[in-house]
Formats: sequence, structure tokens, C-alpha cells
Amino acid sequence: ALVVAVLIGVLAGFLIAVAITHRVSRLAQAANEMASGSFDAPLRVGARDEIGELARALDSMRASLKESFGVLTADRNKLEAIFDGLTDAVMVVDDDGSVRFSNSVAGELLEDGKPPEATIPQLRRAADVGFAAHPALRIGDRAYAMQARSLPGERAVLAVVRDRTEEM
Repeated sequence: ALVVAVLIGVLAGFLIAVAITHRVSRLAQAANEMASGSFDAPLRVGARDEIGELARALDSMRASLKESFGVLTADRNKLEAIFDGLTDAVMVVDDDGSVRFSNSVAGELLEDGKPPEATIPQLRRAADVGFAAHPALRIGDRAYAMQARSLPGERAVLAVVRDRTEEM
């Protein structure tokens, strides 16, 4: 009888451990999916124990993250539409000289993904002292006015370049 009781206890313990491991594995898989950007599949919450509470908390976080990412995506799309609607070239240039962001007008000025050579001194000056402007830069056969501001928190410079060829 003692051996049977021990076997039943071991079997029950094993089944409980397997059930808990399976539930925790599902939560870990759901957390990994959220970490990779997948917020669509809701978690199956299940029981009202501690693991169930953790699942409810993760599912609530999943729903909040999905909503937040939706808002951020919509805002980013609006900003892209606004920047692409501008007639001025707008670009954000990192301290190392690589272009982090550019609108479609700036894309026409870029040289192999880098800002035009004529803008480099103004970009460096803005990075050093916070602001730089030049009323008449020659890029190719066109004349441009340029303003640049340092973005210290971003370790970058925001540059706005306006084609002034027709004004000259």
C-alpha cells in the first residue's frame, strides 16, 4: 500500500509539474512573440491561480502595446506624409555623417546615402555650436539656402535645404 501511495504521489507530482511547465512555456512563447512585434494573438488565460494572473497581466500588456504601436505607426505615417509634402529638403544627419532620415526632396540631393559635400561644413558647425545657416550653397548647377540645428539628445543635426535657384 505504501509503494502504491508513493507511486500515486510521484505520478500526481509529475502530472502537476508537466501542467505547470506547459502553462509557463505558453507564457514564455507569448512573451517572445510580443518581443518580436506580434501583438495580434490573445493569450489563453485559463485558471485563476498565479499563472493565470500572470497570463492576464501579459494579455493586458499585449493589448496596450498593440494600441500604442498602432498610434505610433499612425503618427509616423502622418509625419512622413507631411515631410514628403514639403518643397524643402529635410534630413537628419548623425554625428558620423550618415543620413538617418530624409524626405523625398532631400533624397534627390543625397550622394550615396550621404549629405551633399557642400553641406558638410554647415552640418559640422551646427553640431559644434548648435546652429548654422548659409544663404547660398552651390550643389551641382543649383543654388540652395541651408539652415541646420543640432539635436543634442539624438547626437544628430536637422538640416533644411531650400532650392533658391529661381530667386537668383
